[in-house]
Amino acid sequence: FFIPWRSWTTGTWITSKWTANATMAGPALPQIRNAALIECGGNRHKSRSCSWNSTGQYLASGSSDKFAKIFSIDHVSPVVSSAQQGGTASGVVVGTGRELQALSGHSAPVERVRFHPTEANILCTAADDKTVRLWDVRAAGTSRCIGRIDMQSGGKHGNQAASIEWHPGTGSVRYLAVTEKDDAVRVYDCRRLNPTSATAAAAGRGGGGGNSRTASPPPGSAKPVRTFALPDRVMETVFSPSGTHLVAGTRLSSTGMGALRIWRWDGSSSSIGGDDENKNSSNVVVDDGDSQVYIGHTGPIYSLRFSPDGTGLVTGGGDALVSLWDVASMVCRATIPRRTKFIRSVAYSHDSKLVATSSEEDGIDIANSDTGEKVGLVRLMSDEKARIRDRMGLAGVGGGADELAFHPRAYVLACARGYEPTAQAGAAAMQSPQVTVARLAVG
Repeated sequence: FFIPWRSWTTGTWITSKWTANATMAGPALPQIRNAALIECGGNRHKSRSCSWNSTGQYLASGSSDKFAKIFSIDHVSPVVSSAQQGGTASGVVVGTGRELQALSGHSAPVERVRFHPTEANILCTAADDKTVRLWDVRAAGTSRCIGRIDMQSGGKHGNQAASIEWHPGTGSVRYLAVTEKDDAVRVYDCRRLNPTSATAAAAGRGGGGGNSRTASPPPGSAKPVRTFALPDRVMETVFSPSGTHLVAGTRLSSTGMGALRIWRWDGSSSSIGGDDENKNSSNVVVDDGDSQVYIGHTGPIYSLRFSPDGTGLVTGGGDALVSLWDVASMVCRATIPRRTKFIRSVAYSHDSKLVATSSEEDGIDIANSDTGEKVGLVRLMSDEKARIRDRMGLAGVGGGADELAFHPRAYVLACARGYEPTAQAGAAAMQSPQVTVARLAVG
């Protein structure tokens, strides 16, 4: 069927056709030969989220011990000689990541972390304590919380944000989209958060001067500049590459199908960033007349990401499928059917050529982003650990990831290892680290 919609790149109206299995030929990619594994954090606490900063110098991880951890892997040699076996890149643990900082302030497990896309020192975190916090990680020992947002939902909806995503605009730290469990997306202007009150409160309580574990700032006071109430269950929301639209991965309340809902969020220039507080914090009900809806999965869309070049979009659903979309036409040009459990996370490589997919199953599927063809399967444990697991009867469990994040400049993939089903006696030593980083040798 055909749906008219306004392009988020040019602003003009076009007509697009949705098709479930259209494929486009792309250049064949070499296979992944091997993977050098770097383990970050111990196995006592788990991580459900990870994010690189814009330079790739820092890797952030949200931890179940209520801290946001900052790691560096620059000191670890990338040399590895293990070869691919049967289409699976055998992993060799070559080192451990160096923990640079542990940011304190949340009173519950940290569920989401996101570095700003252009400001390398600004980190956003969301936790089960119903707060979203902004941090300056400029130097070890001087990190501080520079702002706080109190979420407006809770109770039966859950206390953590479903997702947090930065606006792609450059030049300043401005808009942040917070998707809450009440199926509302709230956009905040981070310039309205009060950084002086946060740092002053920390200094007044002895939290400044070279201590990264500073005191909590006062309660957040900023109101959202826009609140969008959606009719569907919202799993994740991101900004479009141009920053003019919001794109939500949802489960339709009417059918349970997984759909993309796309709408323009910013309105006229006079209604955003002005002095009219009532207008800026207006609530908007997003219905079918205000948005475009593209059905792409038979189950909820749990994860979605745009390619760095802005031409592609990848979605992962509860139907265990990964869909590859062409942004200009919103045609689903290929699907990846190799997983058998719901898709937890998807990610594009820095050059937009590879797509990584994770579920509860062992390994990370790496595919050609044009065709969906398999490039390799990366196993997130060493050969030695895999053999020990086999002897313990634990083969085929605990080898996936909750969230994936590609390095902004290299074929280096960070995998947050929140999922670990092994609670059997004697299995604790074989559990996963908080984050596993895989340096991929492609050739």
